[in-house]
Amino acid sequence: MDDIIELNVGGGIFVTTRGTLCAEAGSMLAAKFDEDSSFAPPTEFDGAVFLDRNPRTFEYVLDYLRNRCRVQFDVPLKLLKQLQADADYFGLVGLKAFCNREIASSD
Repeated sequence: MDDIIELNVGGGIFVTTRGTLCAEAGSMLAAKFDEDSSFAPPTEFDGAVFLDRNPRTFEYVLDYLRNRCRVQFDVPLKLLKQLQADADYFGLVGLKAFCNREIASSD
């Protein structure tokens, strides 16, 4: 579970572990990167796994997963709705709930 994985997220390069990507059970990322998954993620010619998402918000997604699915960072208001969309896309329930609360409290 500690395989190193290189990701190309919308042109931004990220390096993490399989365990981090699988941190939230039931998420799309866990389904894609679980060792027992039959899904083979697309790769680029350089071997990086390509995800067609925004690299600015993916930093927050990765921090959330690295922190055992806890939000331990501040998100600029201008990025919150995009992060909410990414959390929904990746099936990250806890991160989406955080975004929903933050958006509701900013109105």
